[in-house]
Amino acid sequence: MGYGFSDVINNLGVENLFRFVPEIRSVVKSWRKSVLDELDNLGIKFNSGKIDYEYYFSTERKRDVDTKILSENFKRFPRKLNYDWLLANEKQIEQAIDEYIKELKRATRLNKKKGEKKFHKLFNKYPFLIRRDNYDKHWYQPKLYYEEKKYYEPDFTLQPNFKQNVDLSLLEVKLPNEGFIKKKDFHPNPYNRIIEHIFQVNDYKEYLESEEYLKEIKKVFGYIPESIEYNILVGRLDDKTSSLKIFNKRMKQMGALHINFITYDELYGYQVKFLQRMQLLRIY
Repeated sequence: MGYGFSDVINNLGVENLFRFVPEIRSVVKSWRKSVLDELDNLGIKFNSGKIDYEYYFSTERKRDVDTKILSENFKRFPRKLNYDWLLANEKQIEQAIDEYIKELKRATRLNKKKGEKKFHKLFNKYPFLIRRDNYDKHWYQPKLYYEEKKYYEPDFTLQPNFKQNVDLSLLEVKLPNEGFIKKKDFHPNPYNRIIEHIFQVNDYKEYLESEEYLKEIKKVFGYIPESIEYNILVGRLDDKTSSLKIFNKRMKQMGALHINFITYDELYGYQVKFLQRMQLLRIY
């Protein structure tokens, strides 16, 4: 008799979880393989990382096919399954990472004050660079009107796959050559640009958490977020790490601890881990 699960792991403590990685990986890969088998039985083909729904969406598709994972609702109302493990292409991820590194080196070498749009273009070309498998949807520069012809325009806002902790994440993109703390011994403080970024994000925060603009917020995002995460992509990890203690102190003094400062090196690290997860659970 089937119980709807593959195995049971007793609570042996987080420190022992690594011992079960092979079993967990095997179960996940087996489950994903079963999904593909059921899709194939329905007439949905999976070739080299691409899914062909042409036959399934046609009037000639198979009917009354038994499935254990895919729901009856899915079979009655066919739709694309927008899951990264089905849609993501490893070669494309590798190419995106290479282009990200090239753009990072170029921006660092040229040291221009304006150049965020280059990264905007890259993130729009490869949305998974900011979404990875953490977010299922994003908005690029949504217009948040606060007067008839005036609006805020945050760079990227993202909808998480799971909304237990936050149900909207804001990402403001700045430049990799910006520093965090001025290099001086007497009362070191953040660079003016960092302070400007904080005020900018705080304006977005005030808007998104105000009851005054609920109608406009729902119009843009389709729902009212109850918990929002605020992020600024800026600078390099070495610079951030070297001044982390005083930087956190200044952020606390300015009441800005609600803002996550992500460096370009950290974002690169997320991409590598994302690719490794895709490779670890590869089923073809």
